[in-house]
Amino acid sequence: MVENPLLAALGQAVYIWSAVEWKEGEFLAFLLGAHQGLAQIVTKSVSGSTITDWLRTLATIRFGAAETERIHALLTRIDDARSQRNAYVHGLWTPGPVKGTALVTTVRWERAEVMKGELVTLQDLIVFADEARELYAELAVLGDHLGFPKPPSPAP
Repeated sequence: MVENPLLAALGQAVYIWSAVEWKEGEFLAFLLGAHQGLAQIVTKSVSGSTITDWLRTLATIRFGAAETERIHALLTRIDDARSQRNAYVHGLWTPGPVKGTALVTTVRWERAEVMKGELVTLQDLIVFADEARELYAELAVLGDHLGFPKPPSPAP
């Protein structure tokens, strides 16, 4: 079995990534002038790359060149990180050849190597989680800058 510290770090990374996806939904709602809850329903029904494509298109329509360039760069980083997230979440995890590692096997038809194994360490997962935190923080700063509505506070 894959060791618990790796699984715990994977869970942490997935948890943080869900916050990134939530912020993307807030951004979509803001750009469309839509209800936050309805936008979240829509974003849960389509791929992440579709959402970032929509955000790029809407940002280009709504903002000037400098702001659009900044947003596009952030969305490209999100797309790149999502690729790694998807490998971690959808890959097959097996114990690695060395203690504290796992082999994650992914399948992608568009690659020359259809099945590919990646050796993953605890440090890899920590780095990914840190990157997801940074992306979330940048989306939050962008939201504050652009004036996203504040999400409702959780009930006490």
